[in-house]
Amino acid sequence: MDNRPNSFYGIDFSDKLQTQPPKSWKNKLKKLSFYLLCSDLPVAKAKQIIDSLKKLSDAKIEKLLTTYQAQHQQFTKLWRTVLEEHNLHLYKAQQDQIKRLEDWVGHFGPLSSGEIREYANLFDLEKREVDNLQHKINYWVYHSPSRIKKYLDEYVVGQEGAKKMVCWAFYNHLLRTGKVKPQNPRLKLNDLPKSNILLLGPSGSGKTYTINILAKLFGLPLIKVDCASLVSSGYVGKNLSDTFSQLVKASPGGMREAEKGIIFFDEWDKIAASLGSKRSVGGTELQTEFLSIIQKGTYTFNERSHGGYNKTNIRTDNILFIFGGAFSGIENITTERLDNKRIGFNGNVTTVTPKTILKAVNHEDLVEFGLLPELVNRISYIALFDSLNKAEILKIMKDSKESVLDEFKAYFKAHNKRLVIKEEVYEAIAEQVEASGKGARQINNLLLELFRDVIFDLPDAKEKTFTFTKEHLSQ
Repeated sequence: MDNRPNSFYGIDFSDKLQTQPPKSWKNKLKKLSFYLLCSDLPVAKAKQIIDSLKKLSDAKIEKLLTTYQAQHQQFTKLWRTVLEEHNLHLYKAQQDQIKRLEDWVGHFGPLSSGEIREYANLFDLEKREVDNLQHKINYWVYHSPSRIKKYLDEYVVGQEGAKKMVCWAFYNHLLRTGKVKPQNPRLKLNDLPKSNILLLGPSGSGKTYTINILAKLFGLPLIKVDCASLVSSGYVGKNLSDTFSQLVKASPGGMREAEKGIIFFDEWDKIAASLGSKRSVGGTELQTEFLSIIQKGTYTFNERSHGGYNKTNIRTDNILFIFGGAFSGIENITTERLDNKRIGFNGNVTTVTPKTILKAVNHEDLVEFGLLPELVNRISYIALFDSLNKAEILKIMKDSKESVLDEFKAYFKAHNKRLVIKEEVYEAIAEQVEASGKGARQINNLLLELFRDVIFDLPDAKEKTFTFTKEHLSQ
């Protein structure tokens, strides 16, 4: 998270280490930072000590390090006793340490995930507590749409316009729910716009992946609903009431946290009403139910209990509703509306292409597609996800974080084997993925086909290096 090379536990020692320092000195300053963080010294006092380091000689810093190392050993010994006894004061003591870490971040800035884990291990903090700390720090670090997008860029390739729209929607949601503080403290959070958003684009373009990455970053409860299998209330099958029940179950903080969560309705284009249909299991009647959850402040759903079901109310004002779908065929509606072969944007004339047609999709086209006008009007924004091109597919395989190729590399590494892939293989796979039109999901299918026989025999193989060339793709 903190990419400064001379920063340890949020403390920047760049001024002290202006030249390339010996590695031993970096380790000493890192240890000193940790000792001060874990001590019972007031954070403000610790900051004074850190600030004074710039003026101290190396010998005095060595002496300071020795002093706090001895105190840290006593401190650790005390905590081991508390943990072993597991007395009634343990929980309060742990909460005090969590509060201290929050104060520390307020003074010195964010800590890395590894630094948080080291702190948590010392005080035997539960995973949930550690995750909450990490999420609070993420709110502090990624406190603007541009910062959120910079993080997302490491995982999602391309889709610049869509990413900006989605990052703004998440940022606005964090503002509305009070997780990020507005620059104007007098602002009423409910005065902010509701950022319900539609993600429009083909399968495999990154819609679901984008939402998952951001929900995980901020620790927001997320439920994904496949609208293709959704039915209206009163019919047999999964309905909207089940969706809210799942959201509450997915929220560690219960109802209060669920009311600030996210529901992602995927394949939302499947609820479009059939022409001439007045009542359907998943058409106009279901759309009316969607309208009720978006426009009303409270929704009543059936929550399963030991004795059956209980009627439960949930506030939907601060739930972020995200809708996604390919909306196959909507480009024909848009083309007919435009009624010419050249489209003007901002006074410029642009040649018609499938991409420019989709960029021109508006709320009117969604209504013509089969959605209720009242429902469409509750969707604030439309984010377009484009089909991936060859260059983007190559970048996904080579550069993006959490790439499926990294998973295969880890499998080889687990067996002390080396995986080598020639450039021609990347090129061939990228061309096949682009031609298939199935998006990033097809990368996994092609790689699995490429590695299938090797990964089966890998644990017993004597070879140390496995090199794949274009010829392997045709076998």
